[in-house]
Amino acid sequence: MEIVKWMFYIFLGGIAIYLIFSPFMLVIGLFKPSAVLSSKEPQTRSRVLNIYGISTVILLALMGFSAFSSLPTEKSVYAATTYSVPSIETASVSTPVVGETASYSEPDLTETWTNVKSDRAVKVVGVQAINRIVLNNKFMKPVEAKGGQLVIVGMKVKNTGEESGDMMWTKFQLIDSQGRKYNEINSFEESISVNAWLKENDVEEAGSQMFPGETIKTAKIYRVASDASDFKLVVNGKLISIS
Repeated sequence: MEIVKWMFYIFLGGIAIYLIFSPFMLVIGLFKPSAVLSSKEPQTRSRVLNIYGISTVILLALMGFSAFSSLPTEKSVYAATTYSVPSIETASVSTPVVGETASYSEPDLTETWTNVKSDRAVKVVGVQAINRIVLNNKFMKPVEAKGGQLVIVGMKVKNTGEESGDMMWTKFQLIDSQGRKYNEINSFEESISVNAWLKENDVEEAGSQMFPGETIKTAKIYRVASDASDFKLVVNGKLISIS
């Protein structure tokens, strides 16, 4: 999944670079078509307009769309389930109460760090169950519980080694009191919404780079059965009790 995500980011980056430079290529090409067109193709101003004019219009449309979507909107709220406990420590994750929001700051749920790799340690700092995740960006789809629960596990990750790096290729799995196992939400479309929601709440992705000695706050989101409770987190085979 991470490979697909990075390939998608690289693809988007290439498109973005092309669009950004299109207006400059358009202006240059209108004065001197041969400067921006291959010698194997007709070097005419009409071709310049067809190639770079369209991409320039697309860039302007995207800029207008971005400006419109950034206008203030009504603050998103989350629908709550009956099971709700303090969430990510100082991460500004809203309490899932319809019609209002609030913030929690509670002691860590685990007293010590758990070494999950030779140079990485994890500490769980909160867990919360909700019905859906709604982003402030109304153009992005909510993430639904689909008859179950969405469980957010807030945690801290520490780089205990001597080299910078990330937590990619690390498996985070949730287990409930009945021994049922759940993988984090990883469908392509929902992952985009989840990552955007984390950024809205100032929470890092677990794959973010960490310098030696650095600690980041992150979260994993799982879709679990409606009757699931008393969760444990398994990271690289290491069991961490979180409730």
